[in-house]
Amino acid sequence: MSASIPIEIESAVTTIIVQRPYKNQVQAYENWLQEMVPLAQGSAGHRG
Repeated sequence: MSASIPIEIESAVTTIIVQRPYKNQVQAYENWLQEMVPLAQGSAGHRG
């Protein structure tokens, strides 16, 4: 038997992410971002 947990659809959470890659990893980080940003934009609730 599984219990259901009510979810409030009208609530929101905002997260701020600060990005500071190591100087020698900037290009690798930029390449990773080019892959990740489109995936994030396709996620429900993505706000840009």
